[in-house]
Amino acid sequence: MHPLDVVKTRFQIQRGKSDPSGYKNVGDSFKIIFRTEGLFGFYKGILPPILAETPKRAVKFFTFEQYKKILGNVSLSPALKSSEEEEEEEEEEEEEEEEEEEEEEEEEEEEEEEEEEEEEEEEEEEEEEEEEEEEEEEKDAISDTKRGREERKGKKGKRKESSSSYAVAGLGSGLTEAVVVNPFEVVKVSLQANRDAFKEQPSTFAKAHQIIQANGWGLSGLNKGLTATLGRHGVFNMVYFGFYFNVKNIIPANKDPTLEFLRKFGIGLASGTIASIINIPFDVAKSRIQGPQPMPGEIKYRTCFETMKTVYKEEGFLALYKGLVPKIMRLGPGGAVMLLVYEYVYGWLQENW
Repeated sequence: MHPLDVVKTRFQIQRGKSDPSGYKNVGDSFKIIFRTEGLFGFYKGILPPILAETPKRAVKFFTFEQYKKILGNVSLSPALKSSEEEEEEEEEEEEEEEEEEEEEEEEEEEEEEEEEEEEEEEEEEEEEEEEEEEEEEEKDAISDTKRGREERKGKKGKRKESSSSYAVAGLGSGLTEAVVVNPFEVVKVSLQANRDAFKEQPSTFAKAHQIIQANGWGLSGLNKGLTATLGRHGVFNMVYFGFYFNVKNIIPANKDPTLEFLRKFGIGLASGTIASIINIPFDVAKSRIQGPQPMPGEIKYRTCFETMKTVYKEEGFLALYKGLVPKIMRLGPGGAVMLLVYEYVYGWLQENW
């Protein structure tokens, strides 16, 4: 998949049709890169993703689960709730009110029964033993009903995951993931933008050292383009997780393992594709900020939204979608596989641990 990432970055950093080193399409880019940089040209900047992949995925899924648990215990604001969720909450409140009324009625009945029993005890001393047995049975029955009611309330106390909680948890996981991965992205984009032969370009660690020496560790150095990376990962994960889990809950599961696998794969493919389409303007801004500037020594692209505005003004709306085809080719099926692995591994761990 890395060659597609190289092609995507090259498309995103080229500036309009007037760019003499620009590529016409995906096929043209593959031909030119292979002819001028060789086979290894497609693997420029591969080490940073390899080093970042394990912690990146761990952070993505771990934080998603943690944010989801937090959101399960905290009420979302009305603006984030769907009309269906609001209706469900109203129904739950009505049910609770009805149960409270039933409890009050039962308590009144209990008091009346106790009074009657006391009178009967005074009048009929001979039947005390039988009445005591009846009282015990009634108390057991009442305690059983109360226990059942408490269990039902306990179940209601555990808030079920709402449709919006998946998206909000995804947003949180994406923002957290972005902070971890951004330094690796800065080095990767710098290496991918280099069009020299593979043997002539600096190593990953040499490039990182070069960036730190020139601009330090901050937002103009190894953490350059952090705002765009936050937007890219935050929006992607929000759509990715939000779409996948909500659609998966709507489409019925299939008993046939093969059809169930295809169901999940299809939803995952759609999730990765839609998320890629929505977040790519942030991706373009990130590549422009982290990649080489048009004029050496002069910084043109600084912040995320300023970069988007500049690209839109100078190159048009479609320029914000540069590199979309290779991005979808990589993250559509890749996103589906990632979610499937997550689902099956998570299910296995729950069963065995």
